[in-house]
Amino acid sequence: MKKVLFILFLVAGSLAANAQSSLTQKERSFINSLKSYLSKEGYRAELDEDNDLTFKKEGDTFWITVTEEKENYGSFFVRLTSAMSCEDTNLDAVRKAINKVNGEYKIAKAYISDSEKSILFVMDSYCYASGDFTKFFSRYMKMLSDVDDDLKDYYSEYNK
Repeated sequence: MKKVLFILFLVAGSLAANAQSSLTQKERSFINSLKSYLSKEGYRAELDEDNDLTFKKEGDTFWITVTEEKENYGSFFVRLTSAMSCEDTNLDAVRKAINKVNGEYKIAKAYISDSEKSILFVMDSYCYASGDFTKFFSRYMKMLSDVDDDLKDYYSEYNK
C-alpha cells in the first residue's frame, strides 16, 4: 500500500513539474512578477494545473493567462478572465444580454461557454512587461465588474 501511495505521489509530482515546464522562462518570469504584484495588493494568487494564475476577489475566481507572443518578439498576450454560471437561465435572454454588452464595451467582452453552463468575462491585453498589465490592473478589474453588472441588468430586461 505504501508503494502505491509513493508511486501516486511521484506521478502527481511529475505531472506538476511537466505543467510548470510547459512555460517558457520569460512566461514564468512574467507570471512570477504578476504573482508578486497580486500578493502586494492583498490577493492570494496560485498557479493552477494549466499554468493560469488564479485568485479570488469577493468570492469570485479570476484567472490570468500569459502567453509569450512569437510573432511580436518580446510581447506577451495576457488574458484576465472570470466566470458566472448561467445554468437554469433563459439562454436566449443571456445571448441578447451578451450581444448588448459586447456592443458597448470594446476591451472587455462576455462569452457564453461551449457547454452553455457559464458566461466568461474576458479582458485581453498585449504587454511587453508585467508593469504594463499591473499599471491598469484595477481598471481591468473594474471593467470586468461593470460588464458583469450590465449583463445582469440587460438579462433582467430581456428575461421578461
